Amino acid sequence: HILSDYAWFQTRFSLDQGVENATLSIATKSSNGFVVFVDGQFAGANDSHIPGNDNVTVTVELTSIGVGHHILAILSESLGYSNLLGSYGASPKGKIKGITGSVNLTSFIS
Repeated sequence: HILSDYAWFQTRFSLDQGVENATLSIATKSSNGFVVFVDGQFAGANDSHIPGNDNVTVTVELTSIGVGHHILAILSESLGYSNLLGSYGASPKGKIKGITGSVNLTSFIS
């Protein structure tokens, strides 16, 4: 369990061809924000301010990414309430936050 409103996720990926106008889709729950970095450089951000605990997909529009090996880092922020004690402390169970499913990169090949 992560006992914080923030969590870092990081992975490596490779591209055989460069991409332009890329979209990163992040499966999550409501009330989460994400800041995305590619190779240590800010690449974009987006959030879901929808209250609740529903499954949602947050998309982040990215610019072009060149051929080669890359590091994708995503900072996740819990929005709306702390995850330490559930919604407003009313429950001893934490809410599921952060990345809860797939992260997909889609784009047009440059």
